[in-house]
Amino acid sequence: MPFELHHHATMLEDIVRLSAFRKAINESIKPTDCVVDVGTGTGILASYAASITQGPIYGIEYFPEAAQLAQCLMENAGYQNVKILNDSSYKCKLEASPNLLITETIGPLGPEENIVELTYAFCRRFPSVRQVIPARLRLLAIPIYSEFVDAMYERFLRAYEKNSHGTFDYRCIFNTLDYHAGTHIFQGDLSKCTTFGEETVLADYILGKTQRSDFYTVISSHDKANALHLFFRADLTHKCQLSSFAKEPFTHWCHSFIRIPQGRNLLEISYLSTTRKFTFVWRKI
Repeated sequence: MPFELHHHATMLEDIVRLSAFRKAINESIKPTDCVVDVGTGTGILASYAASITQGPIYGIEYFPEAAQLAQCLMENAGYQNVKILNDSSYKCKLEASPNLLITETIGPLGPEENIVELTYAFCRRFPSVRQVIPARLRLLAIPIYSEFVDAMYERFLRAYEKNSHGTFDYRCIFNTLDYHAGTHIFQGDLSKCTTFGEETVLADYILGKTQRSDFYTVISSHDKANALHLFFRADLTHKCQLSSFAKEPFTHWCHSFIRIPQGRNLLEISYLSTTRKFTFVWRKI
């Protein structure tokens, strides 16, 4: 994934995200703590830490363009205890022993940016870490009905159908498209959706302790649902939570879902950390 300035701008506009992290950081840092912010980007979370602790702060950023911006911002702010490292968290060297690890490497569904693996590896390398923010990450699913899903799928089909001509007719593959549309993740605003039944926990990670994010599970849909809403809940601390659930305040992660194909009601879902890919296989009970 390349460095993208517009993506950082979108994240900086996400007040829900920033407010939750700032609250968690304020609750957790002690005045002399050594803090590490992995995936620091432009350094916003490291700057929150720098306003509290006099201890050393390391902002680790893989992309050199972002690291340069973060360094410029720290120097301009006068944060002399912040050091930006253009490096990988798997091999970086620190001059002090970290007490607190912060990372907002949360993907649209949770584990896609390797937050599970990197926090585990970092805490193995630096056992002095007493706390990780976020502390826990769960991936969940719930059946929903949303008019947005139907409208999206209608546009999806029309994009094919309108290019039919003569005997070359896309409608002959609509049944195949119906299934394949249910194996891809879509995003949008599901805040007006209706939910059915209980949430299903697909994966539950204790960050810094869970080694791998891989999982496989099976989930049933609902006869009135047209999609499965997939979302995460991140416990930044015991008191502070951040979520991409449709009924929670909207964030830059948007709302993720997969459409339920006609006649299918059982979903096998798996995630492989080495490829950072989800796989969806629909079946009929």
